[in-house]
Amino acid sequence: MGLPLLDTKYSSKPHRVASIPAVNAEDKPWVLDRYDLRDEQGLQSFIFAAYRQIFSEHLILESNRQTELESQLRNGKLLVKDFVRGLGKSEVFRRLVLEPNTNYRFVEICLKRFLGREPYNKQELIKWSIIIAEKGYHAFIDAVVDGAEYAEAFGEDTLPYQRRPLSQPFNLTTPRLADIFQDDQRSPWERYAGPKFFVGWKDTVEGYTVFGPPKPGDSKAFLDIALSIASQNVSPTRVSVWDIKIPDMTKR
Repeated sequence: MGLPLLDTKYSSKPHRVASIPAVNAEDKPWVLDRYDLRDEQGLQSFIFAAYRQIFSEHLILESNRQTELESQLRNGKLLVKDFVRGLGKSEVFRRLVLEPNTNYRFVEICLKRFLGREPYNKQELIKWSIIIAEKGYHAFIDAVVDGAEYAEAFGEDTLPYQRRPLSQPFNLTTPRLADIFQDDQRSPWERYAGPKFFVGWKDTVEGYTVFGPPKPGDSKAFLDIALSIASQNVSPTRVSVWDIKIPDMTKR
């Protein structure tokens, strides 16, 4: 009996990010749906956008094209959702994406391309990796495409797109330190006040509270011992050259 799909606690990255662009912004995502398949030009644009989204190709290689899926889409036998599913299950997708990566990395790539977002946290990566390990990656593609999030975001007739088109440079992010250090509200100086005692902020009314020495086995105790070791100052003894007896090394 396989493990059930784990629940994921949704969370965001610990830094501020830019908001979604306005409706008339230049960075508005390029949304394509079944209504764009009315003529041949719209069909070709749609197919190109699908390969670019799922295969991450900006130039469609003839050897990577899925002509059977394209024909079924052209004749109206496939929903856009099933066309996307077919691209994800293709041998080309397996060779380009699945085989060169680990399961965690594969899940991350698929969430970006099929759901248009990054994974929320490590727990979500583990959740989907279990599906791949137990049922195979085809079952994972089905679980993502048939999921509630895909249906709410894209439905059956809309091609997946990047729902968060703006990326924040790593050197410009403003960390939310409260999420990272929420269990330790002391300042860096208070955390490293000394090896014997440390000062912790308890309350704005009570002020500072001095805690006792560290318990045996604590690294602070070892640091205290190391700092207490002092080398003894030894005064050098002056020796005259005439007092040094040099042995006779001449050969006889």
